[in-house]
Amino acid sequence: MSDSDLEKLADLIVNKLVAKQQEIDDEYIAKMVAQQKDMHNEDFTVEFAKFIPLNGKPSTEDQIKELQAGLKDAIEKEDYTRAADIQKNITKLEDGEPLDT
Repeated sequence: MSDSDLEKLADLIVNKLVAKQQEIDDEYIAKMVAQQKDMHNEDFTVEFAKFIPLNGKPSTEDQIKELQAGLKDAIEKEDYTRAADIQKNITKLEDGEPLDT
């Protein structure tokens, strides 16, 4: 392959990459615009908002809620070993014991 052929190939690759990036950027901007519109809608709700206390550690209640969600997921997926481990951690927290980290 000659140098001019390599340059043509490189130009084709770069043009494809730039076009793909532009497509991705356009999709992202469209999503952001849609989210902005949703924020001005009266029915707008925030999902998956999670607040972490200033000390960086979630409260015991928050840890239990998170573990209970994981327990439910483990049971639905029939992962009973994981479910048993999660239940042990829930019991520890309910008894006031710290979790092993």
